[in-house]
Amino acid sequence: MEHFNLKLPEDTPQRVPRWATLEARAKAMQIQGVPSQEGAVAHSARAQDDLEITRYAARALKRAYEAAVKSELRTLVLLEGPRGCGASRVAEELENRGPLVDLSIERNRRDAEASPLAFLSRYSAVSSVVLLSAHLSPKLLCFVLERAGTPKTFDLGAKVPAVIVAVLPSLPLEAAALPAAASPGPGIRQVRIRTLTEAEIEGAAPTHLERLERLAAGDTPETAGLVIGEPPTICVEKDGEVRPMSRFRDILVRAMRGGYPNGRIGTADDRHDFFHDLIRCTSVTDLPALSRIRDPIAMRRVYRMVAALSGEKVKAIEVGDIIGMRRQMVKNCIDALEQLRLVEEQPAWSGVSRFERAVRKPLFRITDSGWLCGLLGFCWTNPDALGPEHGPIIRRLLNGWVWTQLAAFTDNDPQRTLSHFALRNGPAVPLVIENRAERTFIAASTTPDAFAREEDFEPMARFAALLSETPEYANWRLAALVFTTGDTFEPIPKATTPDAHGLSAFRAWSVPMSVLWH
Repeated sequence: MEHFNLKLPEDTPQRVPRWATLEARAKAMQIQGVPSQEGAVAHSARAQDDLEITRYAARALKRAYEAAVKSELRTLVLLEGPRGCGASRVAEELENRGPLVDLSIERNRRDAEASPLAFLSRYSAVSSVVLLSAHLSPKLLCFVLERAGTPKTFDLGAKVPAVIVAVLPSLPLEAAALPAAASPGPGIRQVRIRTLTEAEIEGAAPTHLERLERLAAGDTPETAGLVIGEPPTICVEKDGEVRPMSRFRDILVRAMRGGYPNGRIGTADDRHDFFHDLIRCTSVTDLPALSRIRDPIAMRRVYRMVAALSGEKVKAIEVGDIIGMRRQMVKNCIDALEQLRLVEEQPAWSGVSRFERAVRKPLFRITDSGWLCGLLGFCWTNPDALGPEHGPIIRRLLNGWVWTQLAAFTDNDPQRTLSHFALRNGPAVPLVIENRAERTFIAASTTPDAFAREEDFEPMARFAALLSETPEYANWRLAALVFTTGDTFEPIPKATTPDAHGLSAFRAWSVPMSVLWH
């Protein structure tokens, strides 16, 4: 654990953010040496291509929107994500998406609540409209939800846009009660967006998850196309070998920053102000529309307690005993945090019913590792000050950060699911990605060390052995990955002995966390 005190120079080169406007990107590129306006336009086009390739939520929203336009049914596209995640910015990137109507403006909200039909009729000349902060107008949202799925030719008494994109952190109470919202049909499409992940900031393509899955098929990192950039020049000796030293501090800074705006590290004061402004704004603006809780201080206490247990099972009665709060109040607070997308359940793997001792309850996650850092009281902490005594905190931050990256890959992917697997009083695999189309699993965990050890793979080997007992999974492939703070891929041959599994393929790899953004 001595590497917690490493002090490496911070490597954060300035670059034009990928989510900046195309005009700004083109202008910046022209300043950097693009000789003409024509050249700037060409760079701008490439910037658009990059944006479409690297932003998973933008790609999913574009697909959902285009399908809605072509459909013969009235369609509501729900773009869901926590406040400050950039959902409005993503919605603005849609082509021909019609006007943007901000319901956080009191005049718009008042008119929408008074008469939803009359309000939408204002936009009868366009085929689609984007409603920003749609959760603040429950009557309007209910009106749209109730009519989603009806033919576009159906006469509502007044012409309204046939496609509506609603940007909202969650559904308000009235809308959440509608069955259509719980089980989207052909007239409702949902797209999830998170606070910006490293993959979107740095430019990792969606195929990175496919490349990780190829490790299960026997590919090497090179043949799978996994690249993490140049290794550091400083080396340390381990087990008689000289290997590249971990960029531990760089990884830790990214985890402490989380989805901090603009992809920059920011000062400690910046991160602290951003996080607490987010909490205040959420409590004042969103909480009254989403929950009957009228005590934001109580909810913050529960939020901090959930943060202390992030990545674990949370029992309301135990949380209540610790902070002196009734069980039902704790449960109501957790439900509100989930609606606000500040907390998320990571479900148990869908196949747990096959195993008697398998844990069926979900894990609770803070949806952004930067927020987790703030909740744990480390906003102002220099990463160099986190020593070995902070090992549990560092592990929680890194595990939450890796979960966020993988969740961004799988959120809007119908083929893949992200879950966890654990046995009562037995081994636990915190990250399980199942791809039923390709018949592959990724079983993963994290370590703050630069190198994975054989014992780190024991839970995954046990998971593979249990899978082999079920004929349905006998021909599946499994890649057991331990994400490290190091810079090298390393196979772990001893973790893949035949008696450790019964699947058609089980391969263990030590994988750098930085592969999730390069």
